[in-house]
Amino acid sequence: MKELSEIRELIDKTDDEIKNAFIKRLELMKDVAEAKKRTDKPLNDAKRENSIVFRLTENMPENYARYIKELYSVIFSASKAY
Repeated sequence: MKELSEIRELIDKTDDEIKNAFIKRLELMKDVAEAKKRTDKPLNDAKRENSIVFRLTENMPENYARYIKELYSVIFSASKAY
């Protein structure tokens, strides 16, 4: 069994990875927004968001899928705000 300090170190490392991935995603979303602006496409695309969530949760146990859905709701909202 791992010690609490070791578990916390692993959580900190994971949080850093999530932060860096999220920043990368925000920058890509900025590129998407610019491309949509050039082509007069709406920023919101519920169909695309639903397909992303479906792809990520397709074969995932419901006890995880439920939280991935919740997480991506926040990610989509933050991305649009950015």
